[in-house]
Amino acid sequence: MKLTEFALTRSRFTLFAAAAVMIAGLVAYLDFPSQEEPTLPVRAAAVAAFLPGMPTREMEQLIARPIEDRIRSMPELKKLTTRVRVGQVLMTVEVDDRYTDIAPIWQRLRARMNDLAPTLPTGTVGPMVDDEYGRVAVASIALTAPGLTASELRREARKLRDGLFQLSGVESVTFHGLPEEALYLESRGNNLQQVGLTLQALAANLQRQNVVIPGGEIRLGTLAAPVNPTGDLRSLDELRRLPISLPDGKSVPLGELVEVRRSLLDPPSTVVMHNGERAVVLAVSMRDGLNVISFGNALRELTARLAQELPAGAKADFVTFQADVVAKDMANTKRVFYETLVIVMVVVIAFVGWRAGWIVGVTVPLTMLSSLLIMGYFGLTLNNVTLAALIISLGLLVDNGIVLIEDVLRRLAAGEERKSACIAAGRTLAVPLLTATLACIAAFLPLMLVKNATGEYTRNLSWVMTITLLASWVLSLMIVPLLAYYFAKVPAGHAHQESDEAYATPFYRKVRRVIEWVQGHRGPYVAAMIVLFGAAAVLARWIPAAFLAESNRRQVQLFWDLPVGTGSDTTEETARELSAWLRDGAARWHLHDEVTFIGDGGPRFVLSINPPDSVPHAGFTLLNFEPKGDLDTAVADLRRGLAERFPGVRARLSRFSFGTYEAGTLIYRISGPDIKTLRDLAGRYESALLAIPGTLDVRNDWDPDLLRASVAIDQVKARTAGVSTTDVAVTLQSILGGDAVSQFREEDRSLPILWRADAANRGKPENLEAVLVASERGTAVPLGSIARIDWLPEPGLIQRRNLERTISVIGRCPGMSADTLAAEAAPSMGKIQLPAGYRVAIGGEIEESNEANQAISGYLPLAGLLLAGVFVWQFNSLRKLAIIAASVPFCFIGVVTAMLLMHGKFDFMASLGLLALAGIIVSNAVLLLERIEEERAEGKPAEEAVILACLKRLRPILMTKLVCILGLLPLYLFGGALWENLAVTIIGGLAVGTLITLGLVPALYRWLFLGRKHVSPVTST
Repeated sequence: MKLTEFALTRSRFTLFAAAAVMIAGLVAYLDFPSQEEPTLPVRAAAVAAFLPGMPTREMEQLIARPIEDRIRSMPELKKLTTRVRVGQVLMTVEVDDRYTDIAPIWQRLRARMNDLAPTLPTGTVGPMVDDEYGRVAVASIALTAPGLTASELRREARKLRDGLFQLSGVESVTFHGLPEEALYLESRGNNLQQVGLTLQALAANLQRQNVVIPGGEIRLGTLAAPVNPTGDLRSLDELRRLPISLPDGKSVPLGELVEVRRSLLDPPSTVVMHNGERAVVLAVSMRDGLNVISFGNALRELTARLAQELPAGAKADFVTFQADVVAKDMANTKRVFYETLVIVMVVVIAFVGWRAGWIVGVTVPLTMLSSLLIMGYFGLTLNNVTLAALIISLGLLVDNGIVLIEDVLRRLAAGEERKSACIAAGRTLAVPLLTATLACIAAFLPLMLVKNATGEYTRNLSWVMTITLLASWVLSLMIVPLLAYYFAKVPAGHAHQESDEAYATPFYRKVRRVIEWVQGHRGPYVAAMIVLFGAAAVLARWIPAAFLAESNRRQVQLFWDLPVGTGSDTTEETARELSAWLRDGAARWHLHDEVTFIGDGGPRFVLSINPPDSVPHAGFTLLNFEPKGDLDTAVADLRRGLAERFPGVRARLSRFSFGTYEAGTLIYRISGPDIKTLRDLAGRYESALLAIPGTLDVRNDWDPDLLRASVAIDQVKARTAGVSTTDVAVTLQSILGGDAVSQFREEDRSLPILWRADAANRGKPENLEAVLVASERGTAVPLGSIARIDWLPEPGLIQRRNLERTISVIGRCPGMSADTLAAEAAPSMGKIQLPAGYRVAIGGEIEESNEANQAISGYLPLAGLLLAGVFVWQFNSLRKLAIIAASVPFCFIGVVTAMLLMHGKFDFMASLGLLALAGIIVSNAVLLLERIEEERAEGKPAEEAVILACLKRLRPILMTKLVCILGLLPLYLFGGALWENLAVTIIGGLAVGTLITLGLVPALYRWLFLGRKHVSPVTST
């Protein structure tokens, strides 16, 4: 091969280039872009619309369905989920995975929503599109300041945010729990009615005087001076002194008619608490392409410096910090990498001696560092996927070096001249090694091409494997022969032996007898392999299926909610009690800290986790644990304690997973038109799941009904009294919450000025009929005299999926996969009869797994076709192609055995392991077939050529398999739950790989190429 000749001819340049690559790679590694997870295009956006007070069903019909109708006609749409509550519609729009340029799609979505807005009911806010729904925060900082007022806390939060933007690489900083204030005008009895003033007239007075309107410009010679009439309110005292015109022509200060006060929005729209203290969380996002560890260190230093400028008692604490997670993963990966490297070197040296061992070993760091440079060029980052790919490739990339050094040593032992032996090794093995390399790469082709979120998440694994394997092929052809030329030494006693004589030792004679026996009984041998394969297929039923493993994060999510309709103030009080209880048991559970979000789902700090909806009756608490103690035990104890201490709170603890759902989550989605029927069916499915021992968190995703006060206005009586429907609505709004009448401008924000009743009459259902409604004549009439008040049930939440009402029943059972749980529940579920027009679909982990596997399997035929093309190109033989193809399925024997012995699961990563395993088995078969042809080309009898090829490939095959198996053990033991099943799959498959490569492949070759001719044993001397 020209590469080998060039390396030997230009040896100084080759060594210089290798040294330069290593130095450049080391420099790049020191600040290589890194993050916890791969960067993916987020194909989801949130759409929200609000109309306070509108009942759930009317929100569904008048707002949700028109929005859905506009969205569903978008050709890019993949899935549309809708949550409808009283006065609120929230949607998640997902576009198809084949689209990569997402921004124009969101622009079209926003345009459609803007066009729709004027046609929605009067008073509707939105629909608004949030296309930053998928932004991941690399850090979340909780700012607490017990002694500060809301305005002061807000001011400090904004100062901290402005300070954080000093750091290069900060993309955005968003607030969560920022306290909102309002100015309240509270009625004093019937003051307004006594002076003949309506609420509308009061609002008009305020709006006429509290304005900021430019007055134009006045010319002063050649200059233009702006004219600004004053009139906007600057302080509470100005607001109290504001003259209000009365119907009789007089005016009185506003403060004499109403009580003017400034306070937090009541009830608060959002609340965030850190360790029981009211807090503001600042979520920091980082620009793509940066090293998150370096960025995190700089962010930590900057935050510490900014915290010194905070008032006494104020603190800024990190509640999520991705840099620590990545640093831990990197440290663990380095450990696994070094352990794997040591194992690889020990195995190689044990087989070929220390000289040849270090020659092969040099190519490992050189390949890794050159791969880093190529990764950087193509914009790939170090993350949990690419790091694992580098570790996996360690066991594969040495194959090229092992085969080459083995061939060089064999030629030197046969007496060939050193330089010609090195060049000949490169020339004869370049194409077979390239074919084997391309076979491994082609096995990962489906992962490169698949178009779904899971495939995109793991796609970089295939790209990194491709880069490292191709780099290994190039460097092995150049560096190994070059170093062998200078340093390789034939072991004593083997120099100048004829090539075949080296395989006449007692060890090889025993191996030869085994190979001859297998070839002499190849019929029974192949039959036994087929039987074992059938047994493996049967036993595979006992291996649980899964999607992605549970994460080992020392964090737990606590989702909890109170009865629907509970106000955020009551929820906040519950959060304080919950926080106090958690702090009391923190030492027992090794709990470090906790942060709770109410009316705010919090930042997305993990790509796969969607923040919960912002509702006032529910809270989301993130629990951060110390790096000690058993997390499962702590979670089980917390679950029991929550049930005992907070019986009125529906709480659910959830570990993090690499998928969208917690590992083992099973979902039944029931779709149909009628709400009551859907609820009844959901109840029956829940009962069936609860009947299975050990099930947890069984629930449906709809809220219970709430009570709604329906005010039925008698229009005749209302018109007689001079009262309109608007008068009633405005009056009720002021009584029950607050009606906006104007705005108060302060610095860079505007506070709403809200009219509401005094505390004695505000929000009390027993007083509704006695509420006085002001008429346009300036008089007031009791609400009960013009309307009837009925208390009716109202759905707390209606879920819709792709334009259909859909209720989901969710559950899981610790220790069971979703597939196993579904199988356990199947008999009970089969007894549930669905009415016409209703259907059930399985979701959760099973759906995710099926989608991912189907996406990959769709490209398997293409990968197989390319593999076939490569083999036919090299061998120009369809029979050899058949041999290679037939050898692949039998590795499943070892996979199933290893899964059963090591308690593995067939998850998505195991599927990737099968792809890698197929590539490795195929590459070994290619090299063996190539060796057989070389032996036959040298004039040896066909039967003898087969046996000699097996003997001569025995050591390289054993070495490469041992290197792969032992090299994957650190990944299995210490690489994390995500990679365990992948490692088990490859280890198990390679464990029987020798039976396939040295037994099955020669047997099939004999059948297809030599027919049924008898094999005469060759006596070895």
